Amino acid sequence: LLKRLGQPDDARHHLSRALDLATASDAVESHSVLAVLHDLADVELKRGALDAAHEAISQALDLSQSACDKFDERPVDLYRLQADVMSRRGDQKGARAALEQTLALGSERGFGSEVTTAVVLKSLADICTEQGEILAARQHLERALEIELAIFGTVASRVVSLRHHLIDLLLDLGETEAAARRLDEALDAAAQVPNPVSAEVSTLLKRRADLACKDCDAASRQRYLERALAIDEELLGEDHPDLVIMLKTLADLHWRLGDRRESVRFRKRVMAIEEQALGIEDPRTFGNLGLLAAQLESLGRAQDAEALRCRVAKGLAVTRD
Repeated sequence: LLKRLGQPDDARHHLSRALDLATASDAVESHSVLAVLHDLADVELKRGALDAAHEAISQALDLSQSACDKFDERPVDLYRLQADVMSRRGDQKGARAALEQTLALGSERGFGSEVTTAVVLKSLADICTEQGEILAARQHLERALEIELAIFGTVASRVVSLRHHLIDLLLDLGETEAAARRLDEALDAAAQVPNPVSAEVSTLLKRRADLACKDCDAASRQRYLERALAIDEELLGEDHPDLVIMLKTLADLHWRLGDRRESVRFRKRVMAIEEQALGIEDPRTFGNLGLLAAQLESLGRAQDAEALRCRVAKGLAVTRD
């Protein structure tokens, strides 16, 4: 009760008394002592008393060899607590060994929740990444993602976070094709969900566009960004300033791909948003006006281009004043 009420100091006092009574009596069974040590280790960890937690865990693990049968889950949880202690001490090697022991025991005895297994795998991946063992980290993350996808589905926040973590790791390894496959899998899964318009789908599309950019595939990058833009327009509104960067990128892509009229259309949207948000006097606004004027002139629309240049000149004059 005291643990649940967030009073670890008081909880520790009672657990210490219980442990003294238990160890002083021959009538108390060892598995009861083990239960007290387990709770005491957990409380000490919550108090930040790492040495005391480590001592309680060590005693509990020693006792578990004789007090636990193969169906008892407490040794698995004790190794998980031990890993937490080691990690907080900065002993990543010890934390990794404890986490691997947690997985091994859970697998050997055939119990432990899948959620806990995924948490342990993610912790192992983090440690492996810190130790420079990126391939091992990838294996742990892929196992964790497989588990969490089966339990929570593709759009759960924890699955989304884990997927991006794995994609970042794949990119660190230089495996752009594997990263692209993961993104495509996520997009395909999201398409099966009712009303898939979401910020997460937009993020996936933008990341996929970034990979297309690395592959110098301008046409694919354009398609992904336009899908992301449609979602962001629905979420934010068509005139939101956060759309400017994507609109500029699309304007550049269409120009590069030869669709100059579409490029001008996107550039005009940028101009309208910046002028409304920043004012004509802002350098970013008249910088975009000058670029749009050059594009219009290349399309043979000299009169429109000149009108824009006049606006640029007025903006520069106001800025100098």
